[in-house]
Amino acid sequence: MTPEEAKRKIRKEQRKRAARQKRKRLLLWLLIGVLLAAAALAALWSRGTIGIPFLDELKKPEMIASETPADGVRAVISVIDVGQGSAMLILSGGEAMLVDGGGSAHSSRTVAYLKEQGVSHLKYIVATHYDADHIYGAIGALEAFGADTVLLPEYEEESYMYHSFRQHLVSRKAAIVYPAPGETFDLGYCRFTMLAPCGSDYERENDRSLALRFTDGVHSLLVTGDAESVSEAEMLANNKGERRLASDVYIVGHHGSQSSSTAAFLKAVKPSFAVISCGAGNDYGHPKEAVLNRLKSMRVGLYRTDKQGDIVFRFTDDGILFEQGPTSDYTPG
Repeated sequence: MTPEEAKRKIRKEQRKRAARQKRKRLLLWLLIGVLLAAAALAALWSRGTIGIPFLDELKKPEMIASETPADGVRAVISVIDVGQGSAMLILSGGEAMLVDGGGSAHSSRTVAYLKEQGVSHLKYIVATHYDADHIYGAIGALEAFGADTVLLPEYEEESYMYHSFRQHLVSRKAAIVYPAPGETFDLGYCRFTMLAPCGSDYERENDRSLALRFTDGVHSLLVTGDAESVSEAEMLANNKGERRLASDVYIVGHHGSQSSSTAAFLKAVKPSFAVISCGAGNDYGHPKEAVLNRLKSMRVGLYRTDKQGDIVFRFTDDGILFEQGPTSDYTPG
């Protein structure tokens, strides 16, 4: 072998070694990238203590808060014990929303509870529908705190309560919105999407109830007012894909009435927790045995205001945290 051939052979071997080293470096960086991605997914997976994060939401930055709260708490939700009625306060990022306000016997209780929680103004009041056990306390809250926006179902009633509510809305100069399904609103670190009513022609006024799904991008809450089986069937047909019904916490429709929370609807919602707002010994027998049996068969964590008083829970970096454990009492009302 000539000296020139020996040099060419050496250069060839050097090029081969360099190529092998380059491939090793590329494989190493690829492996590091895979491990980092796996760690990120594992962190997202473990953020909640219940269920599986909604991957379609996790892919949408706009559905996740732009800031992370220092204490890791994105929302505090209180289902207020207002007897046979419904009232829920949601706090997030320094903003407050009231969903219904309870009946006349507990209107002062709703206002007092909001004051105890440090509320001075409401960004939203949501009146799911115009039954007195839902809107009477909302009138008191509107007068006490005011509201930037009041979300209402688009129908009218002839009741004194309804007209009183409308007069208070005018006097307080609140912005009135009749939200459509799919419309979204921001509250602090969170967002909620309207799901119902999907139509306008109903035999029962309860099916005109506003329904919404509230989320911090990982955890979620479903509220349906007094919506019954007709509206639930419409939500099943209309809310798929990005507006699906699956929710971690379900505020049981119509206080646990047998005309709501159908088996098909619950199967789509697949909640980990269910909260029933109803009065102890109420005249309606809420919650009904059939609904309780459906929830029991799904092994959800059950909470009841008639048995446990106020139900308070938080959406946090460590999952959904309740201030008390679930009840084991599945006795009908």
